[in-house]
Amino acid sequence: MQAVFDEDLQTNERIFEFDGPELQSVFWQPYTDLGFAFGHATVSNMKVTIDVQRVVYIDQEGNQVIGYRTNFINVAGAVSDLYDFDYSSGYAGDAASVQAGYVTLGTAGHVFREEVQLSNDISRPFHL
Repeated sequence: MQAVFDEDLQTNERIFEFDGPELQSVFWQPYTDLGFAFGHATVSNMKVTIDVQRVVYIDQEGNQVIGYRTNFINVAGAVSDLYDFDYSSGYAGDAASVQAGYVTLGTAGHVFREEVQLSNDISRPFHL
């Protein structure tokens, strides 16, 4: 980012957009909120937009320093997951038993897919 600002010294603010890779198997660590909710999932259509501003400030020694800060970061995309539980894994064992009984239990245990659309602004400034 610094190189982009160095190329155009008249510009003090710039919006950067990054497309994320299509990830077919993302695994959030177990025993975290995302680990319990999704475990393994697919991430798609990820896009990160960052508004970066060049700032000039005076450091503790009185020197003029050029720095950068973000005004906002936006994260957008989708996380999708197929709920298919593994009987041999700790917490999911009971869910796998219910899922295996799908035919005999009516709608209980039905395998389904969940998709969460992400679109969120992070407006707290970060200094780079």
